[in-house]
Amino acid sequence: MAEISVIVPVYNVENYLRECIDSILAQTYCDFELILIDDGSSDKSGEICDLYSEKDSRIRVLHQKNTGQAEARNHGVSEANTDLLCFIDSDDIVNPVLLEKFIDAFRKYDVGVVACDRIEGEKPPEDFFQKISGEVDVFHIDEACLLRLFEENQTIYWTLFPCLLKKTVYKKYPLHAGRIMEDNAVACKWLTEADCVAVVHVPLYFYRINHNGTMNVPFNMNRLDFLWALEEQLSFCEIQGFNNLRGAIAKEYVLSSLYLAEKVNTELHMKKEAKSIIKKAVRIKKRFKKQISLDSKERDKLFRTAHPILARLRKKIKVN
Repeated sequence: MAEISVIVPVYNVENYLRECIDSILAQTYCDFELILIDDGSSDKSGEICDLYSEKDSRIRVLHQKNTGQAEARNHGVSEANTDLLCFIDSDDIVNPVLLEKFIDAFRKYDVGVVACDRIEGEKPPEDFFQKISGEVDVFHIDEACLLRLFEENQTIYWTLFPCLLKKTVYKKYPLHAGRIMEDNAVACKWLTEADCVAVVHVPLYFYRINHNGTMNVPFNMNRLDFLWALEEQLSFCEIQGFNNLRGAIAKEYVLSSLYLAEKVNTELHMKKEAKSIIKKAVRIKKRFKKQISLDSKERDKLFRTAHPILARLRKKIKVN
C-alpha cells in the first residue's frame, strides 16, 4: 500500500495538466498514489487523466459532475487509501524532491503538517528544478504563533497548500463545498489540530498565475467568500479562546468589508448588498470595539460608507 495520497482536482486545464502530472510522476519518492478528480471538465482534461492512468498503475481517475474544487478534494480524500494527504493544483508544478522532503520531515520531526515555500508566476524559473536544499523550521502551534503568521500574512496561515497533511486532521475540518476560499477558512484549524508543523524553506512548489483561474475572473459576489472565511476563523478562535487573534481577524474583517462593499457598489451596482456588507462590518466593529483600533482615515471611511447621508451633512457643516 502507498504511504501518501496525492490529490489533484482537475477542471478545464488541458493546457497545463500534462506538465503537472509529469512533475508528480517524476518524484524521487515513489511510494504514493495519485488521485485525479475530473470535476466535470468540458475540455480534454478528463481524457488526459484517463490516458495517464493507463500508463501508470499508481494513478486513479475519478470523474464527477462539476461541483467545485472543495468538493473535488473532499471526494479525493474519501477515496484515499493512505493516512497522509498531499494536495496539488492541476495547473501547478512541483519539484522532483517535494514528496521526499515532505516525508523526511514528517518522520524526523513527528509533526501533523509539513509545508514548504512556493514561488508564483506564469512560467517556472529556469532553476526551479535545481533548488532542492533548504532549512527546516519546526514550531508548536499556539495562539501567539497563529497571530504572528496572521500579522505577517504568511501563506501557511491562509492556504497551507502545498503540504503533507494527516488525513485525521483533514477529516476533522473538511473543506466547505460550494465556496471558493475554502482553504482560507480551515488552514488555521488544520494548523491548530496538527499541533506541530514543519516548514521546508525551499520553493519546491510552483504556483502558476492562471489568468483564467478563479481569482482572476471579473469581480463577482463569490469574492465575498473571503468574509465568510474570516467569520469561520472568528468562530474557531472563540471556541479555542484565542482572543488576541480574534481581534486581529475582526479588524481584517472590517477593512475587507470596506473594500468589498465598494467593489460590489461600483462594479456590480448592487447598492443594497453593499449596504448589507457594511452593516455587518459595523456590528463586528462594535462587538470587538476594545480590540479593533482603526486610524482616522479608516474610521472616517467606515462612517461615510455606513452613514452616507450623515457623512454629507457632517461635511457640509464643516465646510460652512
